[in-house]
Amino acid sequence: MIRPLNIPLLTGLCLTIVACSTVRIEENRLETTVLGNTETIAVLGRRHASSYNTEYDLVSCVANDVGRHGARVIAEDELSDMLYPWLEPRIAPIKIEAMLYMMNRPKVREQLEAMNLRYVVWVDGSTETTNQSGSVSCAIAPGFVGCYGMGIWTNESDYDVSIWDIQEMREINQITVNAEGTSYLPAIVVPIPLIARVQASACAGIAKQVSTYFRGETGETPN
Repeated sequence: MIRPLNIPLLTGLCLTIVACSTVRIEENRLETTVLGNTETIAVLGRRHASSYNTEYDLVSCVANDVGRHGARVIAEDELSDMLYPWLEPRIAPIKIEAMLYMMNRPKVREQLEAMNLRYVVWVDGSTETTNQSGSVSCAIAPGFVGCYGMGIWTNESDYDVSIWDIQEMREINQITVNAEGTSYLPAIVVPIPLIARVQASACAGIAKQVSTYFRGETGETPN
């Protein structure tokens, strides 16, 4: 005798799989500083036309999180508009040294001083899918629509962060953040995505380290 498939039970078993991510942070403080009450920070990502870009949503996430910790932050798009066209992807400096050279131009410098911009947080890196396995198949039949299978993939985030004092024209901190997580897509009739929020974890790690640095605190470095 063929027993009917217990869909609720099997779905429950699939939900015992948990998607999570791990974050590793390394910091090399070249000097200690505390953000002044009137000083502002800009969070910028590396831009190189369409061939290499640090994700805009990651840069925006870091800027928003640092701002929520009490710092005065100028968003990348706002600074790009103020300094047009210097930060457009087609001509934006590829390395922080070139960025500082550009910021030292008299007209650009005048704009930066008007907004009390003192520090630049330069983010270089990306989040990529590194491993994929499994598959999900879906079928449509009279009286039945459903999917079956399991998809698995791994995402890795690697970001190098440099903090520069643009008034003194020197690098004051270096942060490296690596995050990794495995996501699952179990499907028994209905696909149930269990996504590891790897890029969000990397953003939180960068923002916390930057914020603690400008408060003169020692940041935690998760394993």
